[in-house]
Amino acid sequence: MSHKQILLIDHEVSVREVLQICLSSVGGWRVISVVSIQAGLEKLCIERVDAILLDTPNLETDGIAFIQKIKNDPLIPAIPVIFITAKAKNFLLNQLPAWQIAGVIAKPFNAMTLPIQVAGILNWSLGSEFID
Repeated sequence: MSHKQILLIDHEVSVREVLQICLSSVGGWRVISVVSIQAGLEKLCIERVDAILLDTPNLETDGIAFIQKIKNDPLIPAIPVIFITAKAKNFLLNQLPAWQIAGVIAKPFNAMTLPIQVAGILNWSLGSEFID
């Protein structure tokens, strides 16, 4: 199992459970899951995470505001953020760096390939079970 830890923020219980299983059982990463952005901000004050996977139903008010809060907090280290959203088509790849977003994963997602997508965005390696 990897020592990488992901903070998962998703308001939907069933989606959060599926994401947690995909990331931990399939991806091999430790996952802390929370129900809201506020709970995520509180976790960041007490936990060290290597990445954040954020469901953002409302891009402008939720996702970008969250990124601004963590980037402006001197107590929170730089952490890559991946959006997982049903509104992925609204993103243009050239916008992501300006918004300091590491990547975007579209919902619905493929549970078995999700860890590959996350690892690709973060340049993380996966276990041997993913090598052909």
